[in-house]
Amino acid sequence: MLVKEKRERLDHIFIIALNRSPSEEERKELGELFTYAKSDFQKNPDSAKALINVGLSLAPENLDAVELASWTTVTRAILNLSETTTRN
Repeated sequence: MLVKEKRERLDHIFIIALNRSPSEEERKELGELFTYAKSDFQKNPDSAKALINVGLSLAPENLDAVELASWTTVTRAILNLSETTTRN
């Protein structure tokens, strides 16, 4: 189960990307993905920093690299859904 702040953040990502809220099953799966990614990035913080510093803009120094990389992983999974690119 996601804590309230994480649940609200996941809802926001879904609404922006898919124009709907996630189902309880999606919440569970993506919550597990977040937990797994965060655990992995905590073991290897250089990997988290490498992920969030890809692109034209560097990540702000005041953000937690592990947290940001974990949410980036979840967001990438959502953006990779066929539903995101194929709308009826």
